[in-house]
Amino acid sequence: MQLTKRTPCVGICSTTYGDLVCRGCKRFAHEIVEWNAYDEDQKTLIRDRLQRLQDEVVSQSLDVLERSRLQQAVADAALADLPQWEGVYQLLRDMVRRERTLASVGLRARGASLDPQGLPFPAFVGPRCHCVPEMFGRRVPAIALTIYDLGGGLGCRSSRHSSVWS
Repeated sequence: MQLTKRTPCVGICSTTYGDLVCRGCKRFAHEIVEWNAYDEDQKTLIRDRLQRLQDEVVSQSLDVLERSRLQQAVADAALADLPQWEGVYQLLRDMVRRERTLASVGLRARGASLDPQGLPFPAFVGPRCHCVPEMFGRRVPAIALTIYDLGGGLGCRSSRHSSVWS
């Protein structure tokens, strides 16, 4: 029997230590506890919310300087079939492993050219793409905690993002 949809868990749950939002999978603590009791519609709402959070952080943290170079890098990494920001996120993860620069794929950390010392993410300062763990390690849980504090859950809100390709 093959699993088609897995849990969002990545195996590093911080809710065990009292976090309301897991630093690993970014789900709320109650969603982790209740996951196996949720029906597929509820699980889909959670997965969709997590995807929107990831997309929001990626789209608001990077400037696309050379669209054609980015499109080529996404295609070369066999990620063109993914939704646009998911493809960029997966490309960033691969870039960390290969120690490639953001500029090599036509990207720049938002604000990087203004004041490198004053960036919200110190990992952006270097030329390599080590921004990914820092970006998602801090921003996504902070946004998720805000949603949690506002009484959100499951698919709580939608957001729109501009197209990286337009």
